[in-house]
Amino acid sequence: MKKNKKLSLSSIFSNLNPLTLLFVIVVIVSILTHFIPSGEYARVLDEVTGKTVVVADTFKFVEADKASVTTMLLSFDAGIQKAAPIISFLLLIGGSLGVITSTGAIESLLNVLVKKFNNEKKKKIIIAITMFFFLFCSSSFGMGQEMMAFAPFIIILMVSLGFDTITAIGTMILGYAIGYGSGFLNPFNLAVAQDIAGLPYPSGLEFRIILSLILYLVAVRYMINYANKVEKDFSLSISPNIPEEFKSKSKFENINKMSKSHKLVWLIFVSGLAFLIYGATMKGFYLSECATIFLTIGLLSGVVNKYNLNKIFQEFSKGAKDMAVPCLIIGFAMAITTILDSAKILDSIVYYLSLPLKNLPPIISAGGMVIVQTLINFFVNSGSTQAAITMPIISPLAQVLGVNQQVAVLAFQLGDGLSNMLWVTCGTLMIGLGIGEINYINWFKFISKIYLVLLAIGVAAAMFAQYINYGPF
Repeated sequence: MKKNKKLSLSSIFSNLNPLTLLFVIVVIVSILTHFIPSGEYARVLDEVTGKTVVVADTFKFVEADKASVTTMLLSFDAGIQKAAPIISFLLLIGGSLGVITSTGAIESLLNVLVKKFNNEKKKKIIIAITMFFFLFCSSSFGMGQEMMAFAPFIIILMVSLGFDTITAIGTMILGYAIGYGSGFLNPFNLAVAQDIAGLPYPSGLEFRIILSLILYLVAVRYMINYANKVEKDFSLSISPNIPEEFKSKSKFENINKMSKSHKLVWLIFVSGLAFLIYGATMKGFYLSECATIFLTIGLLSGVVNKYNLNKIFQEFSKGAKDMAVPCLIIGFAMAITTILDSAKILDSIVYYLSLPLKNLPPIISAGGMVIVQTLINFFVNSGSTQAAITMPIISPLAQVLGVNQQVAVLAFQLGDGLSNMLWVTCGTLMIGLGIGEINYINWFKFISKIYLVLLAIGVAAAMFAQYINYGPF
């Protein structure tokens, strides 16, 4: 009887919907507001970055309303409203991809790639190239949620090569998380953190590039080993269920070459992506501008495929519908921070997590900062927001502890970035799992091993950086 009960419990967790998981977390956080004292730091506007930052050593306990059942239920609507810019972005991307998919351009390109890379050695190359691409994009211009525009392409490609959906999403997320964790130019976490710490941007570049390569090599080996295991025996897949829309090898295996219209669609897509990268790095483009670029890509793709306006928006609507669940996932994740903010316990969590660092020697403190930032990233998953909240506290604390400012920023990056592959509050991760219909429990089984290895490397890197006087600032 006990065995059957255990199997039943396992079955429940293996089929857990992402929205169910997030709902449960919101309930737990709501309960915690009754046990964690409310508190807050004073805040001022940083005229250089334009962000509101906390003032160190100003924490005080305050009175605040604890989360009630009504507050908890209202938080889901509030979270969706707070996520409106991201939801708009996802819907426009989904619509654009719907148009592109309907043209057959994806199938024709995938046919070329599968034929080119469909042997043992070249399959490893495609995994390595894919991970490096997302690492570079997140590390250089801070690509986040927008990377999931590529998810359907990557899933179909990996499935066609004999792998599973976790191979596709894992390759993307590992590259993205490492890029944020050791990014050499990232304007969203690195630039804000270095400005608050009084460091020239992007100082310390060489160390972060070397660290990125080390983390990348470890991660890509793990990913290739898993993919090879799945290819040889698909029953070993952690997530063997592949959504029907990604089982499309039969749709393009008889296509011999790309048509002229398919080439034009990809020319438009690549040109749009190049403009997006330019705008994000040089002009400060963010979600609104990036979403508009994708909308334009979708419209032009329909035009070169000789669609009329009505046909374009018929396909656009189909693509946007596919983003409904990912949009809800983002809104539910935002409900967590809504509860934390309303009960005023977010600053308290940051305060309590920073206290143990005051009793550690500098080298140990450097590693401890990575762990602290990792835990904070669950509650504050936005890199720039986390920098604005924590760096004004960690930066002066680092001075007191004898830890270099450059090391403090590195610790922030590692804690903020690497844990994006783990926490359910990371929108990019949850969108990817939603698109691939990957259960979070299954994902956790897959990612936890490599995450602990990468985290250990990150902690060691922060300690080594302090030892060699990294900076020095």
